[in-house]
Amino acid sequence: MVTYAERYGPEPDAAGWGAGGPLPGMPLVVKRLLLAHVAVYFALLIARQLLSLEPAQIYRALALVPERALGSGWVWQFATYLFVHDLWSPWHIFFNLLVLYFFAGELAEHHGARRFLGLYFGAGAFAGLAHCALSWGALPLLGASGAVYAVLVAYATLWPRRTILLFFILPIQAWLLVGILIALSAASFLIDPTGGSGISELAHLTGGAFGYGFVRYRQHLERLLAGLVRRQAERQQRRQQDLESRLDELLDKIHREGMAALSPREREFLRQASRHYQRRH
Repeated sequence: MVTYAERYGPEPDAAGWGAGGPLPGMPLVVKRLLLAHVAVYFALLIARQLLSLEPAQIYRALALVPERALGSGWVWQFATYLFVHDLWSPWHIFFNLLVLYFFAGELAEHHGARRFLGLYFGAGAFAGLAHCALSWGALPLLGASGAVYAVLVAYATLWPRRTILLFFILPIQAWLLVGILIALSAASFLIDPTGGSGISELAHLTGGAFGYGFVRYRQHLERLLAGLVRRQAERQQRRQQDLESRLDELLDKIHREGMAALSPREREFLRQASRHYQRRH
């Protein structure tokens, strides 16, 4: 898959990669993400050979197994499963990395590295939670497909009429390409909701939903969170000012009348204030 602009030059209204192609302008965060996926894949292949491990043994430790991730507290699986792909076939990781290669760069440039990673790993965690909720006891969830679908849907939501060259030949707009993929996943999920075929369509759908929500509602959520943080900071500042004001009053009283003039309640306040400042310093 390649964008129309990459093959025939930039479209007039496209904020694309430019004439240099995708690799020279690819953000560092995407390059590192691609490298991490490849490195983990080959590391697991080597470990499998050196330690005579079966893929199922690796999957039980690093893929997302609901009974272990939630039932036994193996919460790291919500992150590690994204980097564990099918060790029997390279096509699983190949198609995921192909999508990242062509679509993730613009998203990372548009949102910035931190927000892009929030989209990627947030979608992975969301898809993982959905898998745990609806597929308890099913096959382990492995691979970055949920996060990759989030990238696809986020891309199509931002630039729906961007022209993509499917298979490097067939021009198709981003919204239509992604719509077809989502429709196929939805149909497959209705036919096989448990993922017995080995493909988690649920991860595709929930990852895609996260990608859409990220683009549509991220700014609203960030404003909401910023408001909550600001109000919390203001409350803490008011409490600190009240503490300092009360402390000044008691110190003035001690200066005028001595420690013996303090009530038990005032003495307890001084002890708590002392512990408060000790923790701060």
